[in-house]
Amino acid sequence: TLSLHDALPICLLSLLSASPSAVSIYFRSSTLFSCFLVFSLRSFIRSFIHSFIHSFIHSTLVMKSSLLLTIAAACAGAEAYWKGINIGANNPDGSCKSQADWETDFKTIASLPGAFTSARLYASSDCNTLANAVPAALKTGTTLLVGVWTEDSTHYENEKQALLAAVQQYGHDWIISVSVGSEDLYRGDTDASTLASQINDVRGMMWGLGAGSIEVGHVDTWTAWVDSANTAVIEACDFLGMDGYPYFQDASI
Repeated sequence: TLSLHDALPICLLSLLSASPSAVSIYFRSSTLFSCFLVFSLRSFIRSFIHSFIHSFIHSTLVMKSSLLLTIAAACAGAEAYWKGINIGANNPDGSCKSQADWETDFKTIASLPGAFTSARLYASSDCNTLANAVPAALKTGTTLLVGVWTEDSTHYENEKQALLAAVQQYGHDWIISVSVGSEDLYRGDTDASTLASQINDVRGMMWGLGAGSIEVGHVDTWTAWVDSANTAVIEACDFLGMDGYPYFQDASI
């Protein structure tokens, strides 16, 4: 078992040999907050290795009360195509977010160091995510990395239909890219062939909507991307998203 630090060189070699033109990196400090960056491969090597890793891991020394601002500042200082905050569809009490709640979230991240105007959403249909978040994003000038869950066929179809409806109603200028699934390979919820087919399916839908310029990919852990059994997913992606857990991956909790 390798730590994230030991595995990074291996992961880099895997990513450099892949077909996507961009790499997305997702770092999570807790279940409540994380940030994302989308790099070109060259920018990934230069900015991520030499700047972001050092800044992010150094934040382990910072007290929890200031951790949000510390990580936001680290994200803001990295050179990337897109920088943003990952946001869930539920309020702290478990209720689904309304359009007003999404507007508050988007205004909040815009007030953080770096003045973030991009966010990653994990779902499309759950809690009417896109139905509420997209008008809020348009009102606040926020762009979105959209998530489409793939766990079962019914859920997947609901997610696709929610994305379809949002694009038909609002166009696609608010979309950064679309992540089909999140950590499905890490959890063992699916196989590479099925997931690759779903990625191609969503891409085909986007093309049919006149949104062929929107990149479609998948987000998973580095352990999934260095596994040759998942090559079909890499080949299907326009971009690769890598979740990094420097605090607890491979640790007994």
